[in-house]
Amino acid sequence: MRSACINLDGTFYMAWLIAGDLGTGKTLFYVELSDRECKRVPTADEWRAGLEKCHQMARELKYEVTRVRGIGLIEEAEARASQEGCS
Repeated sequence: MRSACINLDGTFYMAWLIAGDLGTGKTLFYVELSDRECKRVPTADEWRAGLEKCHQMARELKYEVTRVRGIGLIEEAEARASQEGCS
């Protein structure tokens, strides 16, 4: 099976499915998680949904996801939400 990488991008707020173990191949699929101006920061649930959509597309295209980069963005979003809930 061919390998692919999922990259959660905290600059453009997107989830990318990219061919190759290190994500050096062509872009296979992407999900935009914010508005066009990248002003709205995605929630943890939105990051998870983007990650799952990339996993689903990888299965459809017969790719094995061997690496996920940027997974810490989900944890950051959770921490941000809990801080906002406490204040």
